[in-house]
Amino acid sequence: IWGAMTNAGQTCTSVERILVHESIYDKFVQELVEGLKHLRTPAAVPSSEFDDRNLDMGFMTPDFQIEKVEHQLADAQRKGATILCGGQRADRTSHYFPPTVVTNVTRDMAIYYDESFGPVVTVIPFKTEEEAIALANDSPYGLSASVWSHDLERAVRVARRIVTGNVSINNVLATQGNSALPFGGIKSSGMGRYKGAHGLY
Repeated sequence: IWGAMTNAGQTCTSVERILVHESIYDKFVQELVEGLKHLRTPAAVPSSEFDDRNLDMGFMTPDFQIEKVEHQLADAQRKGATILCGGQRADRTSHYFPPTVVTNVTRDMAIYYDESFGPVVTVIPFKTEEEAIALANDSPYGLSASVWSHDLERAVRVARRIVTGNVSINNVLATQGNSALPFGGIKSSGMGRYKGAHGLY
């Protein structure tokens, strides 16, 4: 939740696609949606108590990005996706877009491949480790990823096979703000590195 909704999802390494093993998929989605309902957002805080310093998630910034998110969600719904929470603004003039979870996502939807850069996350089930790796790599982007597991040996094995510039294990947004670590992407996420020893080259 923190990795997906920090700064209203307007972070270049924010969580956008979550791949979850089918054995825990339903429980994960249920807890994710429930957790989002408890965030302190502009819609959840009474106006008499409103103080943006006390919010867990605030507003999106530019109009064009809000419109992009809305287009992606409309396209996904039209093609059979399910929006479990959020999905649209209550006030069309507001820059507050509610935390949104999308399931039943398929490869023909814009939201599958395109960056949302907003408070939107898709959740996709997988059966095997090989399938998870293939799904993770099925992207034109390669900036950041995270692998989550109690089995650290498996987590390292999977992390090494994800085609991305940065990968964290059991953590998220960890590489972006660490000046000692090289940071950068591959594929459509760019080239080269900055920060860390590699950045000096």
